[in-house]
Amino acid sequence: MAFLEAATTPAARKGRQTWIKKSRASVPIFAGANNLLTAHADAGEATIREGMGWYDGAHSIAADMAETHGLTTKQTAGVLAAFSPQKGWATNIKLAENACAASNTSQIGGHTKNACHKASKILRGQDPLEVLGGRKVRSFYRNIMWPEVMGPVTIDRHMIDLLADKRGFIDEGVLERIGVYQYAAAMVRASAREVGVLPHQMQAICWVHQRKRFDVNFKYDPKPEAS
Repeated sequence: MAFLEAATTPAARKGRQTWIKKSRASVPIFAGANNLLTAHADAGEATIREGMGWYDGAHSIAADMAETHGLTTKQTAGVLAAFSPQKGWATNIKLAENACAASNTSQIGGHTKNACHKASKILRGQDPLEVLGGRKVRSFYRNIMWPEVMGPVTIDRHMIDLLADKRGFIDEGVLERIGVYQYAAAMVRASAREVGVLPHQMQAICWVHQRKRFDVNFKYDPKPEAS
């Protein structure tokens, strides 16, 4: 893929190193990969299994959704990514399912106008990577779409909290500060190498551990409907 080739050129590597150095000065409290390694060590076998399979499961959900609605997995993974900001995973899936089932893409709702507009574009056939914006959302799409290969790292404020070992350390906007996202992703990659997993698998393991540690799922996912 052209974007992967461009990302590994000497100029790109030098640029990443520059960003990482700037972010160290910008966010000096980061403890690097040590907090991630601690989270992995504390996670337990069940949490590690859940994290290792998280993106494979997300890909299966996208594939099933595609088969149900006569779409491609690229489209459904793209819609899942478009609806991911500020939504729990259960809500994310429900919004994507509703959008994929819509007979008229102009009537898609449930999220911001921007997210709904992007979902509509993807369902009308545009390439998700041409539609989706922001490192986090684009990385999330690629991790769902290609869970078995080395790829980008999905970094959100919860991962920053874990790197800093402090809840509510930053708001989402800090991730757009030059170098911060790259620095955080580099820490995930370093810790992933230590334990012998792919970077997005390490991220998922740590996020599942973080959710269980702070009971985040009850805050961000809807309560089960009464039967």
